[in-house]
Amino acid sequence: MKPHFHKVPIHVESSFSIRHDVILNYSTYLHYHREYELHFLIKGEGLRFVGDNISHFASGEIIMLGENLPHGWH
Repeated sequence: MKPHFHKVPIHVESSFSIRHDVILNYSTYLHYHREYELHFLIKGEGLRFVGDNISHFASGEIIMLGENLPHGWH
């Protein structure tokens, strides 16, 4: 599957943004962007796809993603 470029909305007055998602059956398509991304999973589990790695994730995990690194969650 080919990853899609995702344009992250950037606010000129901020150097970072925070998002808190509360979603049942969360799933994203494989994508990448120029920004770094820090994920902290409060509750849930599933599969994550990062680069050429597929692994399980669970509550309490934190992961840092680099720029232009394809990733997705299911």
